[in-house]
Amino acid sequence: MNVLVAGIGNLFLGDDGFGPEVVRRLIAEGPPAEGVRIVDYGIRGVHLAYDLLDGVDLFVLVDALPGEETPGELVVLEVGPGDFTPAEFDAHAMTPGAVLGVLTRIGGTLPPTYVVGCRVDVLDEAVGLTPRVEAAVPRAMAEIRALIARAQVSPAPVGGPDMCLGIPGQVVEIVDGFAGQLALVDVAGARRRVNIGMLDDPPEPGAWVLIHMGFAVEVIDGAEAARAMAGLELMGQARRLRRRYTVSGLVQGVGFRPFAYATAAALTLSGSVANTPTGW
Repeated sequence: MNVLVAGIGNLFLGDDGFGPEVVRRLIAEGPPAEGVRIVDYGIRGVHLAYDLLDGVDLFVLVDALPGEETPGELVVLEVGPGDFTPAEFDAHAMTPGAVLGVLTRIGGTLPPTYVVGCRVDVLDEAVGLTPRVEAAVPRAMAEIRALIARAQVSPAPVGGPDMCLGIPGQVVEIVDGFAGQLALVDVAGARRRVNIGMLDDPPEPGAWVLIHMGFAVEVIDGAEAARAMAGLELMGQARRLRRRYTVSGLVQGVGFRPFAYATAAALTLSGSVANTPTGW
């Protein structure tokens, strides 16, 4: 199981630095268990959202909480997507809603999530926590250790880097108008738009990439692409495999057809979505 512990907040706004201070002390204790990452994200919401795409099984968010309750009160909550309202994109925002908003826009979903938060006292421009919030730091660390222990973290596999099943494709061009984040890619003769935002550098036209769930996750060479396609064909995932699905009942076409198309595009599938002659 992979666990991500993320401390968020602004160190220059007094008690808003609670999350970064908690993870700083956890990191100072020594290397975490295998499968556990403890990171101070500060206000890097986009960075955190992309890291959540890396197969996180448990997400622990450490943050300062507003409210009229007693400053220094520690709160541990299990939360889901319905508990936050996705916020508009802001590269420097670091609220749970902002992170969820970015994560949703790049095609991710929120993993099982806990918030370990502390009610704040002061959010003025200052460096350092107030005494009551400072006193909550050791208790927050204990709660996080308990959450990790309960998750029964398993060691990372030995013998090489983690790999995901991907489909090879050859880049045709970078699509204009999307801040260099989309590329037109030829996948077994079908051209699809693929998100290349996870790559360190934009791939050149003609380069081969490995695609997983609509994202280019790695640049590969032609020989690796041929081996990957051969492996997919041996597994029965041949290029000409076809399926037809019929959905009946009360379906809102304005929302359902775009959903089906977007899901197929994310899986690099080709085909069409249409009504039957009866209109259903």
